[in-house]
Amino acid sequence: ADHLELTLRLIDLLRDRFDHLLVDIGTTEGLLPFSLTSRADLILLVSSTEPAAMHLCHRALSQLLALPTTARFRVVINHIRRFGLDRADLRATLLQHDGFTEELFELPEIPF
Repeated sequence: ADHLELTLRLIDLLRDRFDHLLVDIGTTEGLLPFSLTSRADLILLVSSTEPAAMHLCHRALSQLLALPTTARFRVVINHIRRFGLDRADLRATLLQHDGFTEELFELPEIPF
């Protein structure tokens, strides 16, 4: 079996054994992220409020919404800075997106 098939089997095995399963696919490419997001119940987009990160979050949301998934999407903001852009700025950036919903920002910020 190839790497993709083994990984998906492992994910299925873990889903049967645990209530929650968190898979970080941040730098993964190819069919694996497609397969995992298609099976996900919830997809977390992790972003800071730095301009480049906000742009990447917007782009990632576009790519994920194009996939065949019934998953819910949420944004988790980490590395909050005392000065500069904040949660409202990221919200305003994503508000311009067709896939924006208020539910994206249900989760609290992570201050570190």
